Amino acid sequence: MTGPRLRTDLVLAVVYRASPLRWLQMRRARGPMAGTGPGSWHPVMGHVEEGETAADAVRRELGEELGLAGGALAGLWQLDGVHPFFLATPDEVYLSSAFVARAADGFKPSLNDEHDAWRWVDDADAGHRFVWPFQLAAVEEARRYVLRPTPAREMLRIDPHG
Repeated sequence: MTGPRLRTDLVLAVVYRASPLRWLQMRRARGPMAGTGPGSWHPVMGHVEEGETAADAVRRELGEELGLAGGALAGLWQLDGVHPFFLATPDEVYLSSAFVARAADGFKPSLNDEHDAWRWVDDADAGHRFVWPFQLAAVEEARRYVLRPTPAREMLRIDPHG
């Protein structure tokens, strides 16, 4: 039997700042995946490397892609939902572990060569600015369980610095 390959090595992090509530997006300077090629806007995404946990990978990706580390990384939470999506090329189904990162107020990204621009999106515009359903699902879950004082908020919190 043939069919799409299943991959579980992708992490996604929606990054926000609290005052006022805004979500960070970066513009891709180059590939690698369909829908994330040059000119597309998206949150932090990356692959888990050999020997890493998903949490280790998201901390590394936040640092590499944005320079979001140390005191600039004001909080980190895992999300409960696993966000699936399919890419016809390369015929793969992804189950993406998702995280929420809070950037300190005043944080300005320092982009790596994968991106050529960044922007803060007003919370009210997030539904129009996050194109892919799995990315918007992460924003919605963050709003519901992390941005409000819920019992889940503390249970989902992880050490932002490892």
